[in-house]
Amino acid sequence: MKLCKLIVALFFGMVLFPAQQATANVVSGDFVNVFAGNDSEAALESLFPALSFTQLAKVETPDTSNGGLGLDLLVFTGTSNQPTSGQWGYTGPESVDYFVVKAGNNYALYHYTDANTLNMRNIGHWDTTELENKGMSHVTAYSVSTVPIPTAVWLLGSGLIGLVGISRRHRLK
Repeated sequence: MKLCKLIVALFFGMVLFPAQQATANVVSGDFVNVFAGNDSEAALESLFPALSFTQLAKVETPDTSNGGLGLDLLVFTGTSNQPTSGQWGYTGPESVDYFVVKAGNNYALYHYTDANTLNMRNIGHWDTTELENKGMSHVTAYSVSTVPIPTAVWLLGSGLIGLVGISRRHRLK
């Protein structure tokens, strides 16, 4: 009798709650812009002062993996020995928020968000289209956090609001 109940419970469990396989959708990030120079954290933070960038991993040609960041399905166009497109994946504990493709004297910045990646910010396509299809010298994955407003700014702001309130009160009397 107990065996029968167990079999029935397992059957209904499989019917009502079928096993689901995890799928990783390969996505393209939102192209931000092309910038001159190198893609250091300092350069990115100067472009976006409200964000704090943390480099997760960097892969330089001819390598295809480093620090949990891997490149595959590489495409080589022209006579260059550097790839011009491919797929990337990151296996580290953080989520990739920004992805940089460096080619020549410029780099292209891509933003990956939950909205365009279905919560899968650790796998995507890359190419050098915006970089005149030059061969990639390296790619870098970054996570970001917002830069907190210092406590002094909050105190100054609340003090100014208090002074405005006091001056209004005096004018009304």
